[in-house]
Amino acid sequence: MERYLRQLPIQVFIHITGTQPSFIPEHLDPESTKRWLRNEPRSMAFTEFWGDLAAVIEKTPTLVTLDRKEQFTAELKTEGDQQVHLITTDESVHLHQEQFLDLWQQIRDVGLCIPQIMPGGLDRYGRYVLPLLAKLPYLWPIRQADKDTQMSRTALGLLYKFHPVEEDPESTPKQLQLV
Repeated sequence: MERYLRQLPIQVFIHITGTQPSFIPEHLDPESTKRWLRNEPRSMAFTEFWGDLAAVIEKTPTLVTLDRKEQFTAELKTEGDQQVHLITTDESVHLHQEQFLDLWQQIRDVGLCIPQIMPGGLDRYGRYVLPLLAKLPYLWPIRQADKDTQMSRTALGLLYKFHPVEEDPESTPKQLQLV
């Protein structure tokens, strides 16, 4: 195969997969791929994030704000445009899926989520969005110093949880480049 491919005018890569009987290609084991994505959130598509968010809302519709411990409810609206409906003691708000898309892209780029930099108007509802996102297994709540008060007050935010994926060196695909 190398002799045949070497003649091509392009770079050719041959992927050698593990030969262990326990090796299963990722397309035959989607649950393993999902677990890997949860450990590598920067590689995770918005559809996976949205599905995780929907599962959180279904499992825990009643949440509490991280700062004032105020109770509120979250519902997922699936008819028409998909939305997250937040119901607080003071107001009822519909947040569109596109707003969460912008937020997810920002979280992936920055690795941090704080209300002050939330896109698409979500900054107004950050105190309700943060506890919702904090239920996701790959984000965790943090406190950050407020620059104006020099550590006398902290602001809330979220940070990626990074978990290295344990891999069996024998089953890890290898890559060879033919020159």
